Amino acid sequence: MDYYSNYWETNRLLTTTSEEVVKMLKAHFARYGIPDILISDNGPQFSSSYFRTFIRKWDITHKTSSPGYPQSNGKVENNIKTAKNLMKKADRANADPWLAILDFRNTPTQGMTTSPVQRLMSRRTRTLLTTATSLLKPKVTQELEALRQSKERQKKYYDRTAGDLPELKEHQTVRIPPFGRSQEWQQAKVIRQLPNRSYNVEAANGRTYRRNRVHLIESKETFCKQPIGGSMTELELPTKQTTPSKKTQETTAPPSKPIPQKTVTTRRGRTINKPVYLNDFLF
Repeated sequence: MDYYSNYWETNRLLTTTSEEVVKMLKAHFARYGIPDILISDNGPQFSSSYFRTFIRKWDITHKTSSPGYPQSNGKVENNIKTAKNLMKKADRANADPWLAILDFRNTPTQGMTTSPVQRLMSRRTRTLLTTATSLLKPKVTQELEALRQSKERQKKYYDRTAGDLPELKEHQTVRIPPFGRSQEWQQAKVIRQLPNRSYNVEAANGRTYRRNRVHLIESKETFCKQPIGGSMTELELPTKQTTPSKKTQETTAPPSKPIPQKTVTTRRGRTINKPVYLNDFLF
């Protein structure tokens, strides 16, 4: 997708390997020209050595969106939704989806007087809709001011319910949400700040992650790095003298007393007891 004109292409790939993606990109760049900056997500096909070699040879600056935060690449995500809706509607109507895409490219964008194909090619392309020959002649258009006003309008509505989070300092302890199959929030410390509201953080297991600011929650706890491999050091290993056997624990351990629960009395005199499972949490 071209960020200026909002002109997008869609392709069917048999595989999602780096070789297949690079082959498709080369065809587009040979048609429209080599871009200065290429923005993508963090898929494995965009982080392989094969793809990095292609980027270096074609003199392209590659930038990736924040992992787990599709909103940082919202313009592309919105066009993906548009392309899917066009294909679904064409399929339900037993129509040709490529004609639907052609008509969309020639439709003027809201708030502008030109369509995506006009901003990219400086001309309209012929469709099945009857069009005067004079309208198909090339004409250079300038929509920079309209694009600026559109972005300001979007920012105005977005800022109604959004606010800037405070910046994090280096070596500050944070918590990062679970990604993938993990269900636990990991402890981490900030290494450095990156562009586009992202940070490099080092988790307690020693791994380094890139996370958006919305995924990082400030923590007042002290960062404690786990030993490599999860093994315990000699000082942490329990000894036979200090650790009684299981049978000894069963016979000598005093009967456990119920943990006192916090009770709250409402204004109407009703008593509310804190659930037992919350006793493991500190407030």
